[in-house]
Amino acid sequence: MSAEKITTQEKMRPYLYQLEKGKARLEVFLDKEKTPAGSMLLASVLERKTRELIIDELIPFSKNKDIAKAQRVLLRGKIDGCSLTFACRYLRPLDYQGSPAHALSYPEQLSYNQLREYFRVSAKGVRNSVQLLDTGEEQQPLAEGILFDISKGGVAVEFADAQLHIPQDQPLLLRLEFSDEDIIESAGERGQRLRFSIPVQAKAELPIPAGRPGGVPNKRVGFMFTDINMNSHEMVVMGKVVFAIQLRTLRNKAN
Repeated sequence: MSAEKITTQEKMRPYLYQLEKGKARLEVFLDKEKTPAGSMLLASVLERKTRELIIDELIPFSKNKDIAKAQRVLLRGKIDGCSLTFACRYLRPLDYQGSPAHALSYPEQLSYNQLREYFRVSAKGVRNSVQLLDTGEEQQPLAEGILFDISKGGVAVEFADAQLHIPQDQPLLLRLEFSDEDIIESAGERGQRLRFSIPVQAKAELPIPAGRPGGVPNKRVGFMFTDINMNSHEMVVMGKVVFAIQLRTLRNKAN
């Protein structure tokens, strides 16, 4: 799958924070070496006067002498089903909390690549609405709901009507609408609403907690996108929406 590129340091911050918090193993490539050393991100500092990363000593230990001579330090790590790759400049050796470490420049670009084709993200807190339509000429509305989760391969939608019957494997349309500014901006759109329709089929009713208070959705249905060209406008927009929601989730974890 193609990688997303993040070029704003503020947007990189939640990803690097997750590498740090999760104590994820880093692969460290010095210049053009093909065999990586191992390390760990100890701290990511993004302040007005100090913008740097602090990584642990390299393993094998012989690489700790080589890193100071490297013109380029390429790092790769994994978080939440995705791979992160970024390049830094070596700054200096330092003592970090009583142990030897290395300071690197804050990256200017971070590449983000999903390792799972249909990685699902929760839509909790995302302002959205979903309209289920038939595929006739008039596209009659059948039901309205909200997203529960979303991926590039499908969505789960919650409906208020517990008696709603949605036939499985029948061609349908979902009209999705988002009103959060960061999602609209990430999709490359303008205005106060992002709307688009995608053909789907209902695949399964999903379990939902019992005893929920009145007025909340109480039927959850999983839909699979169908007849979709992955390079179509709708799927490109969907990929950007998924990316924006996951970025928000990571940012919230970092705060």
